Amino acid sequence: MPEISTYHVNELIARVSQGDEASFKQLYDLYRDRIFSISFKFAGSRVLAEDIMQEVFIKLWLHREKLSDIRSFDAYLNVITRNHILNYLRKLSFEESFLRSLSAGEAPVIQGNFDAVAYNELQGALHKAVSLLPPQQKKAYFLSRMEGLKYEEISTCLNISRSAVKNHIVEARRFIKNYLHHYAGALVFWLLS
Repeated sequence: MPEISTYHVNELIARVSQGDEASFKQLYDLYRDRIFSISFKFAGSRVLAEDIMQEVFIKLWLHREKLSDIRSFDAYLNVITRNHILNYLRKLSFEESFLRSLSAGEAPVIQGNFDAVAYNELQGALHKAVSLLPPQQKKAYFLSRMEGLKYEEISTCLNISRSAVKNHIVEARRFIKNYLHHYAGALVFWLLS
């Protein structure tokens, strides 16, 4: 970050808290590299670091009227950045656990509001992914995962061979897993807290 006086930063913050977009742009230009650098160190990805940086600035803008009450803007910015990184890591961990549970046919463990929100988001994405399956795959997947039927039973219900049932379920699981990975990556993540 370029050397800048505390007075100048405080002036910018005062103007931003009043809704001055030009001052917000200056504040963004002053701090974006710092936030990106911190985010990149923890996220390990330029794309994710960029997302975190953007979310931090979105939060600053959405709560701009409170900025004038802050004593140390640098410390405040560090806390917001850290919280977004932690939320990202928590969500990523939950998503990986959700996908492992899904692959194993188990229900994921939900611990607290954050997991519940993430679970609901991923559950919605799962339902969307299942709705996109071809009809026969969807039927086989539903009978296997939702009804708990064995391949032989599904084969009888759908009047297809056991190997066709297995292929449908394998392809359905592959599609769903890819869809959820893409969904999670695209969403990674609504970190506004």
